[in-house]
Amino acid sequence: MNCWQCDIQSVSLEKVFTWALSTAKTDRLLFTMRLSEGRAKKRLAPANVEKNVEKLFGDYLIDSFWASGWPGTELLGHKGRVWVTKFDETVLALVLATQPDFSLWRNNASLPLPEDICLLKQGNRYPTLVSVTHEKDAWFFGNAKPTFTGLRKEPSLLRDFLFSGKYFCKL
Repeated sequence: MNCWQCDIQSVSLEKVFTWALSTAKTDRLLFTMRLSEGRAKKRLAPANVEKNVEKLFGDYLIDSFWASGWPGTELLGHKGRVWVTKFDETVLALVLATQPDFSLWRNNASLPLPEDICLLKQGNRYPTLVSVTHEKDAWFFGNAKPTFTGLRKEPSLLRDFLFSGKYFCKL
């Protein structure tokens, strides 16, 4: 399995999602919410992220759970929320209508959205796409290199951040 990395500002979310749906046959969308550290080190949910997820994706949600790691991220000493939805043409259109800029899928953006978008095909050994949106990084997995500009071959460092739990998460 090959892995390519890019800056999410160099790829179009529409092109990535269309490629993932049509070429990679992706059928799941995973996204997350990090808890921020508040007073006395208490962890707090960013305002309105959960409400926006339910409003936008409620009919398409498959699963929701707390995890200490998800593709591309491992948290230390706390957990974050993970949501999984089905991924099809309708969800693709919903994502693009909500926010077509890949880099603005963040918990602390002007419209608080989930972050760290991951696309996968249920049952595959690797995800199709992994992103860490606040770092502006994305990785593509596959046998053939996607046709996006700005991709560089990645030697597999990210594999340490693909966990053996459900949806590549660490519970």
